[in-house]
Amino acid sequence: MRILLIIACTLSVAILLNGCGSKHLTKNLELGDVINEAEKKSSLIKQFRTEFVKTRRNSVFNREMKAKGVLLFQKPNKFQLTLTGDINVEILSNGKIITMTHDGSDVEVFKIHGERDLSKFADPLMLLIQSVGNGSLRKFSVMKSEQHDDVLTTEIVPSNQNEFERIQSVNLAIMESGEIKKVAIKFKNGDVDETEFASWSLLAQDDPQILSLNQRLNQISENQRYEAQDIKGRENQEEDEDKGVVDSSLAQRMPTYFPEGN
Repeated sequence: MRILLIIACTLSVAILLNGCGSKHLTKNLELGDVINEAEKKSSLIKQFRTEFVKTRRNSVFNREMKAKGVLLFQKPNKFQLTLTGDINVEILSNGKIITMTHDGSDVEVFKIHGERDLSKFADPLMLLIQSVGNGSLRKFSVMKSEQHDDVLTTEIVPSNQNEFERIQSVNLAIMESGEIKKVAIKFKNGDVDETEFASWSLLAQDDPQILSLNQRLNQISENQRYEAQDIKGRENQEEDEDKGVVDSSLAQRMPTYFPEGN
């Protein structure tokens, strides 16, 4: 079963807080503190790499799917996501075109237009993460918060924004240091998507991984441009051929006013 796990994010909450070295925000950590820290540091993060484990629980088939994930991201909207396990997929995007390769061979290409279109393809976790950068997370309502030792567990519910229309609630497990360790998303259909972050690292703009990402994305853009030109060329050719048929038909019905030469 294929699950479209597309990222459309600007920043990762965990990367923002971990990567910038947020230490001991407060013993009685509040969600607002986390958001404030993330928004303040959002401009500092340009490129990063993170590893995580994603678990998807299906309520209808009573099935659990698990995959290890690696995300390579560059602002404002370039990324490479690789999932291996029960799901095997590589996803590349420049923010406008998404290329998915299933099991190393089956390739799909999508063009994204607007928030509602994006919500059909995007991983809800990454839509949630994106909301930190654009301020949408502040529109979430806090249902309850519990503190156990150095971990704050908070349940929040989204507003009626298009990109969150499938989400019922979100549970965040946040360390005292501000590090978000786990995010569990409950959907309105009963499914649960859980992500546990394992490691992260900030990358330089000339890091080999970033250079390779940009090279692959540039090649995809080139291929798409050539394909669009080829389609346009075929359409023009078909139009010309149709006009030729019409002209020939008219010529056969029109009288000849000029005498044929000897």
